[in-house]
Amino acid sequence: MNHHRAKPGEFGFTDEPIVSSGRTAAIVLALVLAGGTTAAWFAWWRESPGTPPSSGGQGPPEIQQGRQPSVKLPSAERLYRGKTLVHWGKALQDADPQAREGAATVLREAGTAATPTLVGALKEDNPDVRGTAARLLGRLGPEAKAAAPALTPLLEDTALSVRVEAAAALWRVARWPRALVTLGQLLQRRGGAFGGRWWAQRDVVRQAKAALADFGAEGMAGLTRLLDDDDADTRDAAVEALASHGPTAVPELANTLWTGARPVARCAAARCLGRVAGASLGEKAKAAYQALHAALRDPAPEVGRLRPRPLPA
Repeated sequence: MNHHRAKPGEFGFTDEPIVSSGRTAAIVLALVLAGGTTAAWFAWWRESPGTPPSSGGQGPPEIQQGRQPSVKLPSAERLYRGKTLVHWGKALQDADPQAREGAATVLREAGTAATPTLVGALKEDNPDVRGTAARLLGRLGPEAKAAAPALTPLLEDTALSVRVEAAAALWRVARWPRALVTLGQLLQRRGGAFGGRWWAQRDVVRQAKAALADFGAEGMAGLTRLLDDDDADTRDAAVEALASHGPTAVPELANTLWTGARPVARCAAARCLGRVAGASLGEKAKAAYQALHAALRDPAPEVGRLRPRPLPA
């Protein structure tokens, strides 16, 4: 049998090799790079809806620099220390205190991305979880203002420590005056509000005082405005909260005593000054007593009848 051998050029064949091995490697590398660039263009286009890829432009910065653009994941899917925020939210309920502390640290580091997880934790049965979630939301400040409606019911929480954390958080995220009132009411120690448990009273009072002190001058100004509130209980709570600041509250109180538009505000300021003066000694009490003696000349009888003790020597 005669085998026909294709002549050079017949059927498109040639005696020369199609490509050299070096050219083959170069072609393969070019194809890989072309495929990576195409994928990068597609990912960028998916991240920028309504902006179709164009062959004439320079493209996004990532491609210009020869890098693949990063695809951002939703906060719920993003990993923090290898776990999702949902996982860390559940870890707040762990029986191990160290695990709970670690979860709180991660959620704090996550910033505003953790807000939905923390809002969900406010509804948990465990008061420690609710308190921790409220405290972490408060640390986010105004950026977590959307959480205010979820924090509000906790002002009536059965756990008084949770009330303190919720009130502090509401002031920090929304500057809500009712938060200050709640803290003042917890300081009043009225009618068995602490269920007769002296250690609970001590801890809650210390917590509330620390929160009020942390609010600084802005918190004192907010409390001073509440001295003019129409509700007597609100005024009483403001007096209690302002008195917890001690001598540092005297300038605000003295200013209200001299310039307050309504007698109820001046009377509340005078009562608060009396509390501060009675709890202070020496020079720290002197400014409070001086302001109180000025109240004797007040035309409103309910203010003038507040008789302070003699000025300290």
